[in-house]
Amino acid sequence: MANDKLSEQSMDFAVQIINLVKQLKEQRESIISNQIGRSGTSIGANIREAKYAHGTADFISKMQIMGCDINPTSYSKLEGQVRSATDKEVFVISNILNVPMESL
Repeated sequence: MANDKLSEQSMDFAVQIINLVKQLKEQRESIISNQIGRSGTSIGANIREAKYAHGTADFISKMQIMGCDINPTSYSKLEGQVRSATDKEVFVISNILNVPMESL
């Protein structure tokens, strides 16, 4: 994982979850411990997938998750420079690409 705060926090959380799962299994709470283990450690994978997704559909999906009202047609107009990006779109794209807004 990249060395950023979110990745570090998700790794710390996963370690805490693994320790909790060990404690629950010692108490013979295997059903709930298995579910907690799966859900608690999947956060890091979700973060990694969101950061390194490829393709237009994934990029549009990231923009939608971050609150942009965009669809493939609107995105292609933006990409083809048929329309200008809104301030919010510039902000979201800079966050997705992890670059300063001024560089866009």
